[in-house]
Amino acid sequence: MDSLAHRPAWVGYVGSVWDYRHFWWSLVHIDLRNRYKRSVLGIGWSLLQPIAMTAVYCYCFHAIFNIELAEYVPFLMTGMAFWGLFSASATEGCQAFYQAQGFIKAERIPLAVYPLRVALGMTLHFAITLVVAVATAAVFKGFDRVLPLLTLVPTVTLLIVFSWSVATLMAFAAVHFPDVPHLATVGLQILFYLTPVMYPPSIINSRGLGDVLRYNPLGYFMHLLRDPIINDAFPSVWEFAIAGGLTTCVAALALWIIKRCEKNLIFALI
Repeated sequence: MDSLAHRPAWVGYVGSVWDYRHFWWSLVHIDLRNRYKRSVLGIGWSLLQPIAMTAVYCYCFHAIFNIELAEYVPFLMTGMAFWGLFSASATEGCQAFYQAQGFIKAERIPLAVYPLRVALGMTLHFAITLVVAVATAAVFKGFDRVLPLLTLVPTVTLLIVFSWSVATLMAFAAVHFPDVPHLATVGLQILFYLTPVMYPPSIINSRGLGDVLRYNPLGYFMHLLRDPIINDAFPSVWEFAIAGGLTTCVAALALWIIKRCEKNLIFALI
């Protein structure tokens, strides 16, 4: 009893979210069903953008920088997989509470459920693109070692927590500041070019802009994905530490915001 009494409050909150697991899984299923209702390709459309963008960037970068396609195609696919998850969590997270305001007004359910709905839906699309990236790497270059691919399990776990945290912060921000969705679109466009999604770090380093990559924490998530897929290598402890530290900080901030603003959110939605 004493151990339960002294456990952190967030542990009990996470437990309450888990108690509603059937509810938020149903919401994710409904979102996916509505998104692809009457669609010919169905969820296959989630691959259209990354594949189309990969084809365009491969053509341009191969022609301009003479980059080997065998290295660049899986490099770009992993980058597009991460960026799709991050950007969608931010933009769709802005609508998480508005989309669920009927549930919020009708029943007292942990608010973390609604950004989680967004994060899990986007994670499914991310996972599909990531599988294609692994398959592409296998076709273009093969794998000398398979064991490093196992590190993708903790990496994806980190990304789920990170995407939920981002969606949560954006959801609260959008409710209290209506201009946030528009600012997020502009900010993501800028951040896209400051993150090594489409260009190899060697190009940036050769032009004396290595600090752009060094001080962008999103780049460390890229390393966690690309090291096992492209380099057949285990990510370094430092890369996991940076990505894990960023995820912990953002998740802690999201939980603090929930605790501070949860009771008054209903008034902001009126």
